Amino acid sequence: MFFFKMSVTEAIESLKRASSFGLGSQPSQPDMLKLLEKVEKQHPASKSPELEYWLGIAWRNYTAWFVRGDERKPYLEKAITHFDKAYKMETESKGTNWITYASELGKLLIDEAIVRDLDRGIFLLGQVYDNTTDYEPELCSYADALYKANRFQE
Repeated sequence: MFFFKMSVTEAIESLKRASSFGLGSQPSQPDMLKLLEKVEKQHPASKSPELEYWLGIAWRNYTAWFVRGDERKPYLEKAITHFDKAYKMETESKGTNWITYASELGKLLIDEAIVRDLDRGIFLLGQVYDNTTDYEPELCSYADALYKANRFQE
């Protein structure tokens, strides 16, 4: 059987289409899962922070759309892993998208109780807060985390 390998650019575009409202209709659960598994299998050691970011977005959205209860944890952990890779690659290369990656990762670590890591989420969103003057919606999660951690003065 012929197996078509997607380039990184093709994989990113496929993940965007599957994950984003306005870029087409929402995929079915089996189609989205098949796409996610295919991209991960074809690019296991990706050097692209953008691909890792879109894998994180896609796993997060897949979980929100199709998975309920405690079954959400392994899928959210996949999203965290990909967001974390994107963030680390971007900061190591002194890239400019690290705020986006840190925002998504920090928000997920704060908002999702099943995978919550308040300390790490606060650290990440604290960096976003300290390094931007723009409105970042994820900073609402930062304030919520500081409240949950009884760090009101911050």
